[in-house]
Amino acid sequence: SSGINAEWPLRPGSSQVCKMFLVRFCPHDLFTNTKADLGACKHETHDVKIREVYKTSTRYKRMGYEQTFLRTLEGIVDDMERKIRRQHERLEHDERYMKQVETII
Repeated sequence: SSGINAEWPLRPGSSQVCKMFLVRFCPHDLFTNTKADLGACKHETHDVKIREVYKTSTRYKRMGYEQTFLRTLEGIVDDMERKIRRQHERLEHDERYMKQVETII
């Protein structure tokens, strides 16, 4: 048995189901209403019951969802680190400019 209940309208593999939510959580739920907001998830279904069906099925950890989840989170971390680095560079530039202005005044 695959562990998937035929009575359910959606199965873990359905295109409507967020595979990242099946693994742990949907990254689109992170940083809402901030500059780092990822926007709405393109998958409309984030259902704990479907996650449990997936985790008890024979497909658990065999579909590549976990690897995709990890790559997505690594990409988010890389983007955040790049933004932080740019802001630090901008801050250093502004501080050097202010020191030059102070020496003129």
